[in-house]
Amino acid sequence: AGEWYLANLQPDGSVVYKFWPAENRYANENNIVRHALSTWNLVQAYEMDPRPEFLDAARKTLGFTQSKMITETDAEHGEMVMYKFKNNVKLGTVVINILGVVDLARQTGTKEYDDLLRKLGNFTQFMAEDNGRFLGYHVPKGHSYYGQTNDIVPGEAALALIYLAEYFDDDSWLDGLDKYWSYYMPVFRERAKKQAKNAPWPFYIFDNTTRLSLVQMGPWTVMAANAYHRRTGDKEVADFGLEVAQWMIDTYQWREDRSPWPDYVGGYFKMPEELPAMQAFCYAEGTAAAYQLAIRHAPERSPFFEKSTREAMRLGLAMQYTEEDTYAFSRPYQVMGGIRYALNETKVRIDYVHHGLSAMYQYVRGAEVDPQLPASVRGDAPAPE
Repeated sequence: AGEWYLANLQPDGSVVYKFWPAENRYANENNIVRHALSTWNLVQAYEMDPRPEFLDAARKTLGFTQSKMITETDAEHGEMVMYKFKNNVKLGTVVINILGVVDLARQTGTKEYDDLLRKLGNFTQFMAEDNGRFLGYHVPKGHSYYGQTNDIVPGEAALALIYLAEYFDDDSWLDGLDKYWSYYMPVFRERAKKQAKNAPWPFYIFDNTTRLSLVQMGPWTVMAANAYHRRTGDKEVADFGLEVAQWMIDTYQWREDRSPWPDYVGGYFKMPEELPAMQAFCYAEGTAAAYQLAIRHAPERSPFFEKSTREAMRLGLAMQYTEEDTYAFSRPYQVMGGIRYALNETKVRIDYVHHGLSAMYQYVRGAEVDPQLPASVRGDAPAPE
């Protein structure tokens, strides 16, 4: 996946956003939040395989993000950094960039980003309302996004603030996150109650609007819960993180024992007209975080999350392009390492690659410290025939 970024890195530090290799067609658009995922992914690739070109590319992608930087000063929070792209300022860009920059600083040992990180953190806290909810957009009245929220961003924001607390060893970055948990725990549970329990699994369990709001909220919430427990030891938050991850698996994952076809194992149901797709790795980011969390908090539950995530990783490996399934494309080297959208769709996009790499990275990090990891997975014993 890191090689995919290298092959798609442009001179200005951007990354090819979306490509249909079967049609040799590129999208004439970009998304700054998804671009920011590139920096974090490239540092993760470096951790797995410490090649300097991965860090060089991470710096270049960060440079593109930084080219969109603007600043404001708030009376309470001080100087703040944010990013303006296509006349919109999204909290998502800021918090995703925090995650990548923190890990870049950790890997390089540099302090050059500390001032930037503090100002990004100031903006993140500025976007938190008194009740614990995060606003998604910082735009003037009359803007089409004014006052809107986003179910993905709150978990990202909480995770970013926990990263800052760990990086600076300063728990003031956690101020207000108790309200975040108090606000979003009942939101999730109220939505989950809307399940149609008599509907056939997994079809029509939720109407699509409710399904979308739940699944957008889920993975980042679990990742935040894992990091929050790692930092604070909060057992209630840890239990909630495992609750959300269990819900994702029980509600939508095609497990080995209930998949209609072997090809589906590890995937997640989305809509009746779609085959398993990249959203499996969005979920798997959450289940991999739950796996790490369970090892630390509830070891008796870790085998469940380990196997679920490993099944999703099986699908990830099947959906990642290699030299064996790119021979028909005119630009195979720009496709290899990418994650395609679905079993029957060739499209590759930045965030598909990110979710696949991030989930795999978190799974590996969990497996490395899992005392219960099956011997056949560790490589100590042959896999069963």
